[in-house]
Amino acid sequence: MKLADLQASFWRALQGDEVDRSFVAGPDRLRVYADMFLFRQVDALREEFPQTAERLGDERFFSLAKGYVRAHPSEDPDLGRLGRHFAAFAEASEEGPVLGKLPGLEWARSEVFLEAEVTPIGAEEFARSLRARPVPALRLSGRTAVWRKGFEVQEAELSAEEARALELLLEGAPFEEICGAFPDAATAFEALSSWIGEGWLTAAPPGSPG
Repeated sequence: MKLADLQASFWRALQGDEVDRSFVAGPDRLRVYADMFLFRQVDALREEFPQTAERLGDERFFSLAKGYVRAHPSEDPDLGRLGRHFAAFAEASEEGPVLGKLPGLEWARSEVFLEAEVTPIGAEEFARSLRARPVPALRLSGRTAVWRKGFEVQEAELSAEEARALELLLEGAPFEEICGAFPDAATAFEALSSWIGEGWLTAAPPGSPG
């Protein structure tokens, strides 16, 4: 068997396909290794989505996670990145009605916890430039803002208008458009003041449209 064929057969075995009996002298041992690889991936997903796993129970979560790793094999040496497509997969699965936005919220928590720390912009600096961008450790899941303050992950449920404005911010829209998502200038000012107070904004680099 050529090396390329050997590698392909080994990878298919790890993904749960039937092992070619001519592949190795001990295909049963390879099956044990493949099962261990699957369990390790499921355990990694369970660590990232503990509430999802609790809501479904062991058997249903294992079935969902197994389907996910078959559809989205790990492409990163860090298993902590394995779940980046899990929320969309779970919400589109038959478990979606049970889970709702929970997987997306859990992934947002995981992401903001690992993001880089930056210096938030102050109110005076923002007032002078009217330019800023979101800090890396900020996400929006549905209408829930998720961010990290120090070592603590925090959450806040937003109004529909504020959630849309935050979505525009995360997409890199200009502040004129972001403010236009609010019903009036007073509401926009209140929200932006809150964002600055919570540390959601950092200074935009010179020359950027932020």
